[in-house]
Formats: sequence, structure tokens, C-alpha cells
Amino acid sequence: MTVEEARLNQRFTQFLSKRDPVAILQAGWVTHVPFWLNVFFIVLLTKSAAGLTWLILAPTTEYKVSASPSPVTINQSQTIARLSSVGRLHLFGMAQGKSGVNSVNITKTRLRLVLKGVFASTNPLKAFAIISESATAKGRTFNVGERLPGGAVLHEVRPTEVILNRNGRLESLALPQKELNNTPIVSSGATARRSVRTMPVNNRLKKIRQTFIKSPQDFMENARLEPVVNKVDGSTEGFTFNYNDPTVMQSLGLLPTDVITAINGTSISDNMSAAYDELLNALKNGTPLSIDFKRKGIPQTVNVQM
Repeated sequence: MTVEEARLNQRFTQFLSKRDPVAILQAGWVTHVPFWLNVFFIVLLTKSAAGLTWLILAPTTEYKVSASPSPVTINQSQTIARLSSVGRLHLFGMAQGKSGVNSVNITKTRLRLVLKGVFASTNPLKAFAIISESATAKGRTFNVGERLPGGAVLHEVRPTEVILNRNGRLESLALPQKELNNTPIVSSGATARRSVRTMPVNNRLKKIRQTFIKSPQDFMENARLEPVVNKVDGSTEGFTFNYNDPTVMQSLGLLPTDVITAINGTSISDNMSAAYDELLNALKNGTPLSIDFKRKGIPQTVNVQM
């Protein structure tokens, strides 16, 4: 072996010695590997033990499906409750057309009062009645809730009567009534034909309408409505109308003894409240007014422009 070959062998041996696995394991950074491996396995074992412990010791109720109200059911019940509370607020007023008072339990009042006029309205705040203590005395205007002579309180206003509350007991006070005479002044073989008239526009009626719009109390104090009942069965056939100013009656083409049976085609005997509303609406809005009536038993119609 030459000197050159000996040197090559020596260099090769040194190279292998540097790549010796034992030398590699003896390096400084390798000594820390077992420590981090131990940490990794400890964390893994701890996690597995925690999951196993939870499966063993956790309460069974946590995994039991219980029947509970669905969100839709809860929302529906809450909505119904809210709507009920809104309904109790009466945001749009209380209806007066159909009274909740049972008429069967109402008796005729014994108070010496006379009902001279009524202004029924779907709004109780606008309804009023003209009541006096005798037929000859001048009537006073009373609103719903006001105390009347004799201690009673005006409870409700209807088209032909008022309801009084006297010491917690409901009593009625009706407009003075007339009995209907159904005997027409015609021959027995003749058939009564309805005559129809149209009254010309009258400034007096316009002034009366303006008075009604400005103060319904003043209008009703000068007007008088009296229901007319059939003396055979006691049903309401219509009513008579009279105004203190004779020129108003002439402009309407009516007599105080005429029995008005329908307003704008609405029969009084079938629906007194609706016919009463038709009359008031014509006065308020100035719309044409068609009045069906009987004069001495003969049917007639008069058309008036308010």
C-alpha cells in the first residue's frame, strides 16, 4: 500500500466515523426527543381518559330526547295573547248597534220622566237624549253616563228608548208612542196606489242641516220623533216626525200625522236602527233622502234633497 492509498483510507474512515449512528444519537439535540415524545403520549392518554370518564359518569338525562313545545306553538300562543290584549283596548271605539244588555231583564222605569228625543250613535260619546220631568216641561240634554232627575244614570241610547241604571238595576224609558190606525180612507174595492213626489231644493232645509251639523242638540230639541205601534200585535210600524218650524215640514212635504215607514228603502218595522242611521246620514252628508210614509193609510213617497 502506498502512502497515497494510506491517506485515502484514513480519510474514508474519518468520514464514516462522522456518519456513525452512535455518534448521531450522541448529538445534543437528539437528547430532547424522548422528553417531547413523553409529553405527546401523556396528553393523548389524558384526552382518552377524559372521554372515557364522561361516557361512564355522565347523567343519562342529557341524552334523553324530551317532548317540548315547538317554537311555532310558543309563537302562536304569544301572538294570540297579544291580539287579545289589543282587542281589549277598543282602539276603534265600542259598537253600540248591538247592545250587550239583555232586553228581557230590563223593566219599564217608574221614574216620572218623559223622553222627548234621542240621538242614537255607534259612538257612545256622541249619543244623547232629551228628557224632561213632565210632558209640559222643557227637556234637557243628557249624555251617556250623566245622572238624571231621580238619581238614575243614562246607560244607553237606542233609536226608540233609553236604558237607565238605577242603583245597579237597568230600566227602560221609551219615547211616547202612538197607535196605528190601519183603516185607509179609500173605498173597499179600490187599491191604494203609491204617489211619488219630489220636493224642490229649499234653503230652509239647508239651514236646518247646518244647524244639525253644528249642534245636534239644538236640532233635536226642536224635533220630535214618536214611534207608531200596531195596536193589534204591538209591533213598531214606523214613526211620526214633527219640527217646531212649520216651513220645515212644508219643505219636507210631510204632516205631523204622517207615519214614516221607510228611509231610503230601509223599512223601519224590519230594522229601526238602520233606518234611523239612514236619516242621520242624510242630515250629516246632505245626500238625497227618500221617505216612504202613510197618510191616512195611503202609501206615499217623497224625495228630498238635503
